[in-house]
Amino acid sequence: MSSKRELRTIAPSLDLTDALSRVENLLWSHFDMSSLTGSIIKVRETLLSLVQIYAFQTSLGDRRKNLPFVMAALLGTSPQKLLCATHAS
Repeated sequence: MSSKRELRTIAPSLDLTDALSRVENLLWSHFDMSSLTGSIIKVRETLLSLVQIYAFQTSLGDRRKNLPFVMAALLGTSPQKLLCATHAS
C-alpha cells in the first residue's frame, strides 16, 4: 500500500511542474506582446509573475543552473530597460 501512496504524492507534483512550465511559456508570450505595446505596468506585472513561477519551480526541485540568476535579473531590471532592450533587438 505504501507504493500506491507514493505514486499519489508524486503524480500531483509532476502535474504541477508541468502546469508551471506551461504558465511560464504563456507568461513569456505575454511579455513579448506587452513589450510591443510599451505598457510598463503590464511588463512589470508579467516579470513579477515569472519570478513567482520560478520560485515555485525551484521549491518543487527545478535545478536549472541559471534560474536564480534569471530571477535576480528580472527583479533587478527596470521594465523601462527591458522595453528598450526588447525594441532594440
